[in-house]
Amino acid sequence: MCECWADRRKVYSTYAYIEKTTPFDSPASERFDRVTQLARLSETVFEARGAAKDWIVTPNDSLGGEAPFFLCRTELGGRQAYRVLRAIEWGGPV
Repeated sequence: MCECWADRRKVYSTYAYIEKTTPFDSPASERFDRVTQLARLSETVFEARGAAKDWIVTPNDSLGGEAPFFLCRTELGGRQAYRVLRAIEWGGPV
């Protein structure tokens, strides 16, 4: 099985878990906020929800081979993913 499909299953199972559990502790809330902000921006940039989801869960060479979703575990990683997405949006160097 392709590794990216395994990553997508992790993402979807994480979302399912998030929907079932509340409330979040502070670090989990911050991670969730980073992911949702990145998801919103990616939908705007790619103009399609499916393309945005694919980008978020697919390993990206510009991010050291990591998927943007997993980089959102830390503030620095989230900022790196956001920077790459902005570069894609404006046609700048990645």
